[in-house]
Amino acid sequence: IPSVFVFTLPQHWQDAIALDLRVRSGTGGVLRPLVMRESTAIRIEQRTIALAAAVYASLFMLALMMLALFHAAHDRAFLAYFGFALSALLMVAALKGHLYLLPGFRLLAPWRELGAVALTMLFSAAALQILMRYADLRVPEWLSELPSAWLVVPLAGADGLIGFVVLGTPRTR
Repeated sequence: IPSVFVFTLPQHWQDAIALDLRVRSGTGGVLRPLVMRESTAIRIEQRTIALAAAVYASLFMLALMMLALFHAAHDRAFLAYFGFALSALLMVAALKGHLYLLPGFRLLAPWRELGAVALTMLFSAAALQILMRYADLRVPEWLSELPSAWLVVPLAGADGLIGFVVLGTPRTR
């Protein structure tokens, strides 16, 4: 989902002006500054908002449909799809910075990029559940023998699964 940042240039700028623009971000992105009329900028901003709203609404409706199907059919596959769609919605909203504007989720705002990373890991875990169910993947036996493991994130490469990141509870002495 693209983002638009608009600000009005001072009216007293008439001739050639050198503008030094510095942007710092913890996430990757492409910045393409453009000078345009205010009406054009407003139109682009409206289209961007409409696109973001459509993506969020689609993911939300997909999650609700999966929850309703789980309730009707009592099939755990629908619950896995619900987790997948909901985690996708939260991840996209966090990556765009929109999630932190909602009440309740403001608590994640101090995490900044780490909040988006945590939600991306949650999305990856939900995607792994879907893959394991339909690609006939099994949890490796060594992983099921780790009682302290509480989060497992698959590492995917161009050729498929290349490994796992396993987070466990700390050992006590």
